[in-house]
Amino acid sequence: MLSKIERGQLFPTLPTLVRIALVFGVDLAHFFSKERPRLAVTCKDERVRLPIPAGASCGSYMFESLNYPLPERRMEAFFAVFSEGGPASEPHQHGAEEIIYVLEGSLTVTVDEEVVTLAEGDSISFDSSVPHHYQREGKGDCTALVVTVD
Repeated sequence: MLSKIERGQLFPTLPTLVRIALVFGVDLAHFFSKERPRLAVTCKDERVRLPIPAGASCGSYMFESLNYPLPERRMEAFFAVFSEGGPASEPHQHGAEEIIYVLEGSLTVTVDEEVVTLAEGDSISFDSSVPHHYQREGKGDCTALVVTVD
């Protein structure tokens, strides 16, 4: 009977679907819901803001999560603001990979012992499991898109 249902030769009745659902341990809704792509929209005014370090009045930078509502995400995306007058971030390490794209201003990124200064439009990708830190350069704020992968 399952073979005929799969090939479109037989259309099951509701009692038949209930029995199939019980055998396979799924809800009856399984047969009626369309699988949707995983997506989440984060509007600008709904972003979760994370000062780094947490609770600092003038931290090294402010991260705004761009994809926090997406369940089981494999990457983290942030809009980062490195404020004028903010100190360099503490060296840290996490995950497997990180990419930074500078939208505005200038940012120095130190990865292990290598120091790279990025200008507007520049990007860097690196192994984020090694110690790294950031420092805003020049006048004004620096903004960047930061994506990390665990």
